[in-house]
Amino acid sequence: QFEVFVSYIEIYNETLKDLLHPATSPKQISIREDDSGGIVVCGAQTQRAHTIAELWSLVQHGTTYRATAATMMNTASSRSHSILTLHLQQQ
Repeated sequence: QFEVFVSYIEIYNETLKDLLHPATSPKQISIREDDSGGIVVCGAQTQRAHTIAELWSLVQHGTTYRATAATMMNTASSRSHSILTLHLQQQ
């Protein structure tokens, strides 16, 4: 048995945004290197996904908050990078 928690952030113009909780201040979110040299996201809220359908719904919801703009090649081009993190917790 395990639980799945998800966080989803956007990096746009060197600013971080919590896509699942857009009201979170960008000043609360950071990307850092931990003591073992791994990269971690701090300050983004996590949300539990009980099913695959719920996980997909969270991703779709967060995607609606991403920065996009039209280009000559793509009418809904993303103007940012995003990091989707899944935390699996064994019970």
